[in-house]
Amino acid sequence: MVPSYFLPQSFLPASVLDTVTEWFSCKGLYEWALNLFNDVIDVIYTLLGVNPTGGSYAKAWDTVKNLYNVFSAIGSPLLTIFFIYGFCRDTIDIKADLQFEATIKMFIRLIIASALMNGLIRWLPRLYGWAISLLGVTGSGKIKIDSSGIADKLGDSMSVLVSWFFAIIFALVVLAACILMVWTCFGRFMNLYLIVPFATIALSTLAAGGQTAQTAYAYVKNTLIYTFEIVLMGIVLVIAPAFLAASSVADSGSSSWLIYVEALVKVLVVASGLKGSETVVRRALAL
Repeated sequence: MVPSYFLPQSFLPASVLDTVTEWFSCKGLYEWALNLFNDVIDVIYTLLGVNPTGGSYAKAWDTVKNLYNVFSAIGSPLLTIFFIYGFCRDTIDIKADLQFEATIKMFIRLIIASALMNGLIRWLPRLYGWAISLLGVTGSGKIKIDSSGIADKLGDSMSVLVSWFFAIIFALVVLAACILMVWTCFGRFMNLYLIVPFATIALSTLAAGGQTAQTAYAYVKNTLIYTFEIVLMGIVLVIAPAFLAASSVADSGSSSWLIYVEALVKVLVVASGLKGSETVVRRALAL
């Protein structure tokens, strides 16, 4: 339980004092932290399935579309400039024999770049919908840490002051992990909103071809990563229940310190799995 000298007993009624003492006891802190983690994980899957272009986010998407139209005034002239640059570069290059086939490829790149710039803002909501549909295929697992059981094993295993100190650290770490997971989900929305207005500028480089077009390719790759990383997050949430349920240390009768470390590490691993989903996608697909 919490040390008595931390509570202003003389100013609290007995019933209130008992409630506060129980809530701020070591067991209460452990159980509160693990229950918070369970509740946040349950909400994460719902957040991943929210379309950033509709519902309560419709106004934000309208603002993004307006910015897209503003930046189109810059991207459209750049499309012509990059096409002329690519044409002049290939015609001036003595080593490259500008044949009819090469000229056709230039105009094909121009048509593709123009079509992407004009239609991307209408295609993105459908692309986001495909990602959400693919997320639904993964299914959602019920993630549950035995908060009461772990709290019982950790609450009375050490001296009062030491146990209470480590319970505070545990609660703060779990709280930070929960904030990180929610931040990751909402941060994906902001990444999508920030990248959309620059589409016309980035895609206009496709008309130039060569190394200049790498800007357009990089833009497309990042758009796909930000869109479909929720699928990998969904896979993390599917695997996590079995991962969290495997408590070999706690079941083996090990010391409370090992149980403490195991519970803390598992919370951090799930949080880092969600946070690092973008990096995993980039490495797995070489993007």
